[in-house]
Amino acid sequence: VYAGKNVFTFGVAYESNEFRNGFAPNYFGGYQFRSFDDFYASVNNGTSNALQFRQQWSNTSSFPFARMKGSTLSFYAQDEISVGKGLKLTFGIRADGTSFPVEKNATTTNPFVPALTFADGVKLATDRFPEFTLLWSPRVGFNWDVNEEKNTQIRGGAGVFSGRVPYVWLSNQLSNNGVLFGSESINNPTTRPFSADVDKYRPQVDIGALKPTSYNLAVTDENFKFPQIFRANIAVDRNLGNGWLATVEGIYTKDINAIYVDNVNLPTSQRNAIGADNRPIFYNRGTNGFPSTTYNRIYGLVANGGTTLPANLSVTSPNISDAIVMKNTNNGYSYSVTGTISKSFENGLFASLSYTNTDSRSVNDGGSIAQTIWRDRFVSGSPNADVTSYSNFLQRHRIVGFGSYKVNYFNNKMST
Repeated sequence: VYAGKNVFTFGVAYESNEFRNGFAPNYFGGYQFRSFDDFYASVNNGTSNALQFRQQWSNTSSFPFARMKGSTLSFYAQDEISVGKGLKLTFGIRADGTSFPVEKNATTTNPFVPALTFADGVKLATDRFPEFTLLWSPRVGFNWDVNEEKNTQIRGGAGVFSGRVPYVWLSNQLSNNGVLFGSESINNPTTRPFSADVDKYRPQVDIGALKPTSYNLAVTDENFKFPQIFRANIAVDRNLGNGWLATVEGIYTKDINAIYVDNVNLPTSQRNAIGADNRPIFYNRGTNGFPSTTYNRIYGLVANGGTTLPANLSVTSPNISDAIVMKNTNNGYSYSVTGTISKSFENGLFASLSYTNTDSRSVNDGGSIAQTIWRDRFVSGSPNADVTSYSNFLQRHRIVGFGSYKVNYFNNKMST
């Protein structure tokens, strides 16, 4: 909408997503044998001699897909103002509302989890996602042609910008809940000779009567918000004459709602490593100073030097390998300064050379699933610490050069 010195822009957008995620890597069973001879003996003679057998099965009558729905409603408005004397100002605001309704049923609800108490008194529920969240993203920008001679331009802006996470991170909650599917991992099994029938060893399950005692959890915090950052930039472009152009630009970014994962099934460390590296450790030390008994689970503490599970597992005292909660953090940041020099030649040749110096710190840099985001993070203290380190994607120094050549033809009406 044009109104004098103002150009107004308004918009609305709505998207609705429905998706399913199927991740059951041992759904058809997996055998590990010590040798080909052992494998042949198991196939031909029915000998149960595998080193390990693993399988997963659906607790329903179909493949254990995690099914999700999500919707986002967005509004935005912008006003571009020609102030005069080569100065333009831009003001904008955007609002994004997101919701992820969950159908509560036997495949999404583990009824025994809410009664469990995790680290720092945390309570979890497998069938509860964040309610409707509204994110506001205001921003401002300017462009100033100094002296209106197109020789010096100063431009910049600041604002809040919103994004989204891979939806698979959210769907982890519905597939890692202890009720969608079951699994087993047996070392040196005595009743699992090789069978080409993938249903051979799958149990018949009544999901309504299911009492899960061994599983892992991936839960989204009730106050979780989609990612947001604050970003500001300032740049100066200077026409040096004779086709030369020089630019200096600085960018600063600060996390507002970045992703942070917390394993709330990790107990408080009881001791620290010995020596200069005195980080907290999650096992008991033997008399020789080396690890003896593992101490890394609130539910499912293992015994006998970390080789066996506790006896008498139950729904109130289950074996939970990890309980990952996806939250937000505002600790990450980055900045960069770039200098560029370029030249346009009259014969159609163009060349540019840039140098960028960058620093970037993050709490984590993402991964394929919630558990690996937590597991694969480099740590120097507690694996749950909400602290930053150098980003995996940091390139401290970067030099970029490129060139192009323009060819005109058809009486300068077209070019390549």
